[in-house]
Amino acid sequence: MNCRTKIADIKTKDLKKVTELTFAWCRTNLGRRKSGPTPTIKLSKKKFKDDPYYGEADGTGIVIYPHTFVEYDNCLRKFISIIIHEYTHTLQKGGMRKYHKLYAQYGYWNHPLEVEARESEKLWNVCYRDIKGSL
Repeated sequence: MNCRTKIADIKTKDLKKVTELTFAWCRTNLGRRKSGPTPTIKLSKKKFKDDPYYGEADGTGIVIYPHTFVEYDNCLRKFISIIIHEYTHTLQKGGMRKYHKLYAQYGYWNHPLEVEARESEKLWNVCYRDIKGSL
């Protein structure tokens, strides 16, 4: 795939704006949790040497690791798709206990919650189309 906009070329304040707009898009278009607090999102400066993470979610929020994008997939489309992926996890029922139980049974690639989250990533282009006028 062609990468038109590289994460390394985006200023930190602009990347934060993309993050906020994408997160707001998710709340509007993917829905909100029926109970509990609204999840938060933050960008972390953490760098990984082995087995890099693009992002992660738990019951309280989402953490995105921009340095991983610069090192492994320097595309804005991947950045947006990972926010959508992790937001999808915040909507899934059962919490971390269910996640780990299914992980032990299916592994990562066949994990039903991961399959669902990867499927939602395909909405990155719709999200980008909707937010690009605000960038």
